[in-house]
Amino acid sequence: TVEGTKNGRDTMRGWEVLDYYDVEHGVSAMMRTTGYSLAITGQMQASGHARGAGVLTPDEAVPAERYIDELRKRGIVVKEIGNRK
Repeated sequence: TVEGTKNGRDTMRGWEVLDYYDVEHGVSAMMRTTGYSLAITGQMQASGHARGAGVLTPDEAVPAERYIDELRKRGIVVKEIGNRK
């Protein structure tokens, strides 16, 4: 969840991820959400899709929409919980 000001108005947006054990492949939800995230961001870095130079947080360096789309391709759904203010 993030809070801030947009166009002069207080706003809050949030996202949720709820994932489950993959019985077919024997992969836990924790393995999926951490491992897939690392693989996606590593691929973005290698292909030049991560932004900036130096030490950056993931939310500064990785384009959110593309990252979320890549998670979705792997069966992990990120649900936006929207503006709450």
